[in-house]
Amino acid sequence: MVDILRFVELIPPQQSLQSTSEVDVPQFNAEDSMMDVDFDGAHFEDEGELLSEVEVYEGTGTCYAQDGVTFLDLFDADEYAECRKENLFYPFASKEEWEVADFLLHSPLSMAAINQFLELPMIHRLKLSFCNAKELRSRAEMLPKGPSWKCQTIPSLNHTKGPIRLFWRDPVECLESLFSNPLFHDQLDFVPRCVYMTSARLLRVYSEWLTGDSAWEIQDQLPRGATVLGTVLSSDKTNITNMTGARVAHPLLLCLANIHMNTRTKLSSRAFLLMALLPIPQYLHSNPWMRGMLEDLLMHECLSIVLKPLMKAAEIRIMMSDPVGNVCHCFMPLASIYCRYPGGMYACMRAQENFAVYPWHHIWSLGTLFIIPSARAPSP
Repeated sequence: MVDILRFVELIPPQQSLQSTSEVDVPQFNAEDSMMDVDFDGAHFEDEGELLSEVEVYEGTGTCYAQDGVTFLDLFDADEYAECRKENLFYPFASKEEWEVADFLLHSPLSMAAINQFLELPMIHRLKLSFCNAKELRSRAEMLPKGPSWKCQTIPSLNHTKGPIRLFWRDPVECLESLFSNPLFHDQLDFVPRCVYMTSARLLRVYSEWLTGDSAWEIQDQLPRGATVLGTVLSSDKTNITNMTGARVAHPLLLCLANIHMNTRTKLSSRAFLLMALLPIPQYLHSNPWMRGMLEDLLMHECLSIVLKPLMKAAEIRIMMSDPVGNVCHCFMPLASIYCRYPGGMYACMRAQENFAVYPWHHIWSLGTLFIIPSARAPSP
């Protein structure tokens, strides 16, 4: 446990409450992260805010230390880091071999189809270091790893065609990976702000999540210097991959609302990180309505397991490192969720004896998440 109070006198809050026509919102310097990335040539600038009246929140986003562990630090601490000094594409022999491997690993081909592809005479003349899909997979596992995967068997009193397995990663580790990723070094905001069209403040502008009222209200409840990291969840039923027998699941994706919207919604930026594969079992109950209810209850149970570390971290708050190694005191409320479950779903919390829809950050703080069909959900 890090005592943040001993850092308060060392580095005072960097922001102050201002009301001017031109406000410099803090951003990272590209030279500090030693990486300058242009997502398809877009600069992601909001020209409206440059000409508007901006009021920023006072005393937030404080840096308590500058020795945090970044994404590149973890990359260089990998067990094969020494091998990559001589060959940047290790464990692959060259850039060309890496391009072939990257194509196969991201393709929808099954393992049998990959084996047939690698057995072609033309591919043999490339003299690849891997001869089949199994060897390709083993080399891919030697690459620097992100948050580790866990597998948990969910017990059930009702019979299914097979065991119910939940594959998931720690959501706090996923957020740390996104927060310290150098690709987003200049695409992150930390300070809630109110944006107006003119100095008269008659027309409010809402663009990013931090320009909304909820971020400002959440910041009011936090200690001075805390950093709000909004959590975005997304899920939809889809095929996992043909390499696992064409199984289906509900992939649960996670993203930071602090990342600029134009970057976050761009597929090439890869701002959404796969956090869990929620199982879709085949229950053997004779009543189809009961099967649907069992699936809903299972979804609730799986979400409770996966999101428990994130709700705990939102309650006690943790220290995290940004892309350039600045250590911040972070609080992670749920900013929004996008989901499309069968029949439509509502994420609700229980208030006394009735279900009611509350702001998402209240769900996090109370630590109770309910998933019920939209047909039974109350109107907001």
